[in-house]
Amino acid sequence: MPLLFSWLLLGATPAVGLQAEDGADRPKVLVLDLVNSTELDPGQVEALQDAILGGLSGAPVQIMGAADIAKLMEVQQGNVTLGCLRDDCLFDLAKAWQARYVISGSLAMVADRAILNLKLLDAGAEVPKVLHRESHESEPKALTALIRVTAARMRQALGGSPPTEKEMEVLKVARLPRLGLALSLVSSALGAFAVVSHLGAKTAAENALEYRQDGLAVELHLGVMEGHLAQRNLLIGSALMTGLAASYAWMKQW
Repeated sequence: MPLLFSWLLLGATPAVGLQAEDGADRPKVLVLDLVNSTELDPGQVEALQDAILGGLSGAPVQIMGAADIAKLMEVQQGNVTLGCLRDDCLFDLAKAWQARYVISGSLAMVADRAILNLKLLDAGAEVPKVLHRESHESEPKALTALIRVTAARMRQALGGSPPTEKEMEVLKVARLPRLGLALSLVSSALGAFAVVSHLGAKTAAENALEYRQDGLAVELHLGVMEGHLAQRNLLIGSALMTGLAASYAWMKQW
C-alpha cells in the first residue's frame, strides 16, 4: 500500500490537471467505492454508488469517483480503493489526489438485514476529521433511499442544499413504519384475546345448560358468561380502534 501511494503521488498531479478547467477553484471530493461484504451483485452495488454521486449533486465541490481515478491513472479501480477504510489510508489518498474531502462506506449483512456505513472525511487538516457519519440497518431494498438521503446530508455538510422534501419522502417510503407495525401487532393481540373471551363465554353457557336443574349453578355460570361477553366486546372495540390507528400510521409511514 505505501508503494501504491508513492506511485499515486508521483502520477496524480498531471492527471488531475486534466480536470482543472472546470472547477479548479472548487475543493475536490474523492468518492470511494463501497466496500461490499454482502451478496448484492456488482450491478446493484454500482447503482448504490450512483445514488451517492446523485445525492451529492449540487454541492459546490468537484466530485471524483474511484472509477475516474482508475481511468485517469490507467490502473484497475480495485488497486486504488481495496481495503482503504482507515482514516490514515483515506488521508493518504486525499493528499495524493489533492482532494479536500473523502467519502467512504461499506455494506454488510447480518441475518437478512443490511448494514450501511457512510462517512465524510475532511482531509484538509493535519489530522483527518470526520464531518459526517451515518450508520443504518434496514432491508436490502431500502438501501438506495437511505444512501440518497445520507448523501444529501453530506451535500449539506459540504455547503450545498439540505435534503429536499422529495428526498425525505423517498426515505419514508423505504423504511418500515414502526408505529404502524406495533399498533398492528397490538390490534392482532387484542383480537386474539377477544376470541379467547368468546370461547370462555360459550363454555360458561354450555355449563349453565348442563346444570340447568341447579338454579344456583345456572346463575353462577350465567354470571361468568356475561363477564366473558363484556370482556370480549371491550376487546373487540379496542382491537378495532387500534386497527384504525395502525392503518393511519401505515398510511403516514410512521
